[in-house]
Amino acid sequence: MPTKGDFLNNNRYEILRVLSDEGGMGVVYLATDFSFNDTVVIKHSRFTEQFIKQQYPTLPPDQMRQLAERLRKAFAREARLLRGLNHPALPRVIDYFTVGDEQQFFVMDFIAGQDFNELLKECKQRQEAPFAWAEVRDWADQLLDALDYLHTHFAEPIIHRDIKPGNLKLKPDGKIVLLDFGLAKGAAGEMSVVGSVLSGAGTPQYAPLEQMHREGTDARSDLYSLAVTLHHLLTGHEPPTAVVRASETISHRPDPLHLAHELNPQIPAAVSEVLQRAAALDPDSRPATAAEMREALRRASQPEPAPNPAQPPGESSEPTTVDPPSAPSTPPDIAPRRRRWKYAAAGVVLALAIGLATLLSRNSSTPANASFEAKPLNLAPTPTSTVAESPPLPASLPGSWLPFTEDLGNGVTLEMLAIYGGGTFEMGSDEQANERPKHRVKVATTFAIGKYEVTQAQWKAVMGNNPSSNKSEEGFPVVNVSWNDAQEFCRTLSEKTGKIYRLPTEAEWEYACRAGSTSKFSFGDDDSKLPEYAWSLGRGHTQMHPVGQLKSNAFGLYDMHGSVWEWCQDVWHNDYNGAPTDSSAAWGGGDQSRVMRGGSWLDGGLYCRSAARLFKAPDKFAINVGFRVCVAKTR
Repeated sequence: MPTKGDFLNNNRYEILRVLSDEGGMGVVYLATDFSFNDTVVIKHSRFTEQFIKQQYPTLPPDQMRQLAERLRKAFAREARLLRGLNHPALPRVIDYFTVGDEQQFFVMDFIAGQDFNELLKECKQRQEAPFAWAEVRDWADQLLDALDYLHTHFAEPIIHRDIKPGNLKLKPDGKIVLLDFGLAKGAAGEMSVVGSVLSGAGTPQYAPLEQMHREGTDARSDLYSLAVTLHHLLTGHEPPTAVVRASETISHRPDPLHLAHELNPQIPAAVSEVLQRAAALDPDSRPATAAEMREALRRASQPEPAPNPAQPPGESSEPTTVDPPSAPSTPPDIAPRRRRWKYAAAGVVLALAIGLATLLSRNSSTPANASFEAKPLNLAPTPTSTVAESPPLPASLPGSWLPFTEDLGNGVTLEMLAIYGGGTFEMGSDEQANERPKHRVKVATTFAIGKYEVTQAQWKAVMGNNPSSNKSEEGFPVVNVSWNDAQEFCRTLSEKTGKIYRLPTEAEWEYACRAGSTSKFSFGDDDSKLPEYAWSLGRGHTQMHPVGQLKSNAFGLYDMHGSVWEWCQDVWHNDYNGAPTDSSAAWGGGDQSRVMRGGSWLDGGLYCRSAARLFKAPDKFAINVGFRVCVAKTR
C-alpha cells in the first residue's frame, strides 16, 4: 500500500495523504500530479485473492479466483464509465494504470468541498436548523439535470444506485457534484461496474424497495434515492429504510417517512408532495423521468397565485401557466458555517457489506466449478454491412498523393496511404447520443493518412524523446501525448519533411476507418470478429501491442479499432447537430476538449466501433491515448 511521499506511475503522482481506507479492500488518496502541478484524487483497489480468502475463507478456490478477477474488471469498467461522462455535476477520470498484477488505480480531478454527511453532522452538533429550501432547490435542480444526462444520453441508461448525502459534495461556489459510481449499472461502453458484480443493494436508508429486493432498477430508482436524500437535507431526519416503510404500510400503519413540511414548516407543501411522490414504494407511482421530477419541483416552488378580486365567487377563470426558469437560479450565498471546507475523498471505494454477503450466501450451494462470469451486454444486431457510395479509384494521381514512405532518419520510416476524395458516407450512428444525428458527409479532397498509429520510435526520431509510460520502441504506439503534444509533433514533422502534416479531422478519420462500410465495424457487425482486427478489452489483454499485428481494414489501415485512442483535429461537440458536411474541422462552438476516436486496449467493443467518439482536454494525456497523422497537401 502506498504511503505519504510514495510515487506512482513513473513518478507522475506523489501521495500526499490517505483520504479514506476501506479496511484492505481499497484506499482513496490525495496526490499531486507533477505533469501539471495539480492536486488529484487517486482511487486504489486491491481485489486480490488473498484479501477475499481472508474475508471469506470457506469460498472454494476457483470461485475465489473468478470473483477476484471479476472485481478487478469491474473496477476498470468504473474508471471507463467516469471517463466517458461530460457533465459539471459529475466527476471525471483523467488516468488509469496498474501496478503489478492485481493493484489498480484511477485518477480523478480533485473536488474541493464537503460532503453532506459532514455538513449534516455539523448542523446536528451545533443544534442548527437543517438546510433551507432555497439552498436545496438549486442543488436538486443540478442533480436532476445530471440524472437526466445519465439516464438519457447513453445507449443503455446509467443508473447510479447509491445516491445519498455522503456521495454528494458541495463545492465552495455552491455547485454540487454526485460522486462514487461504484454501484452504477448499465452505463456506456458495456459497463457493469463493481456494484453490479456484487448485486449491490446500495445504502439501506436511501435505496428503493426494488433495489433492496434485487428485482431490477431503472431511472425511477435513482429518483427515489434522490427524493429521500433531499428529504433528509430539508428535515434533518434520516429516512427509514424502504423495507421498514413497506412493513408498516402493509400493516395498515402510517408511512414512517413523514411529509417533509410536517417536520419543517418552512418547506412548501407542494414541494413536500413532489418529494413524497418520488419516494413512493411502487416505482410506477414515481415520476417517470428526472426531467419530469425537475419540472415538478420547479412548479412547486412557484408562489401561489393571488386570488382575482374581480372573479365572481363560484366561477373559474382561465388557467394561468407560469413557465419554469430555463436554468437554476444563482446559487445562494452559503452561510459561514458551511464555508469551512475540508479536503474530502472523491468517493468511498465500494459498498460491499450487503452486496458481497448476499452474492456469497446466494451461491453457498454453488458447485465449485460454477462460473462468476458476467453475461455479455445484449446489443441488438445492426443491419448487415453494406458498401457506402464511393467513386472508383483513379488509375493515377500526382505522385505526392500515391502511398509514400517518409524517411525519419536512423532507419525509422513513416508509411502513408492515400484516401481518395469525392466519396460520401453516412457519419455517426444511433447507438449513442453523442453519435447522433447520422448525417451525410462528402469527403471533398484526397488526403494521406498514417498506415499505422505513430510509434514510439517515430516520435523519438522527430521529437528526440519518448513520453510513453511503458517504453518500448519496437513498433509500439506512442502514448501519454496530449492533443497539444500531437500538434507539436505535426509542426516539427512538417518542418522536417516539407509537407504539411496535421491530425485528421473527425470526418476524415471515420471515413478512413469505415473504408466503405456502413456497419458497426469496418469488417461488419459481428462482434466476435473484433479480436481479428483490434486489441481491445474483449481479448483479455492488459497492455499495448505493436502496431500492425492484426488485420487491416479495406483501405489497408491498421488498428483503426482498439489499440489506442487517436486524437482528431476537431473541438468536441456533444452531438452532430450543426456539424459540417464537407469533412472539415471548421465547426464553431463546442468546448475546449478535443475529439478522440477508435477505442483502445482498455475498452470493450462499444467504444471500438467506427462511430464511437470520446473527448479529453487538449493538455491532458493517458496511457491509452495516441494518434496518427494526416497530410492535407504538399508544399
